[in-house]
Amino acid sequence: MAEIATRRTFPAGISISPWPSPSYRIRDEDRPRRTPPQLLQLLARAHKAGTSIGAFCDAIHARQGELGIRRIQGMLSLTKQYGNATCDQACAAALELGVSEYQFVRRYLERSQQAGAAEAPRQTRCAGHRSRSARNAAKTPGRHVTKLQL
Repeated sequence: MAEIATRRTFPAGISISPWPSPSYRIRDEDRPRRTPPQLLQLLARAHKAGTSIGAFCDAIHARQGELGIRRIQGMLSLTKQYGNATCDQACAAALELGVSEYQFVRRYLERSQQAGAAEAPRQTRCAGHRSRSARNAAKTPGRHVTKLQL
């Protein structure tokens, strides 16, 4: 007959489960009653960056609590890297889909940047620059320009 793993109890009253408990789960009684001031400052910065960014960071905070601080910091880092408008659009897309994951927004931004780089051809010269043959063709229909004496 197969043994079934059960909780062990030691003489001091300590009990150990054979299954690992998920580290991301914190019991409600262990959570702080008030939000730490540093987290409030981060959320305020997120709201200043954009409305969708602020709403997205609020969703992260509501779902993960204090453990979401690193993800909120990551969102603020993405706004520095990609710009507020682009991140705001990505957060709006995530909220529209009902996803409140930092990884989703990061991948969304990376892929949109890669798609934009693939679509736009690389420009080797500035927009106002014309080649020598284009300048010569624009001067006159003839190849040589002669000076008129008055």
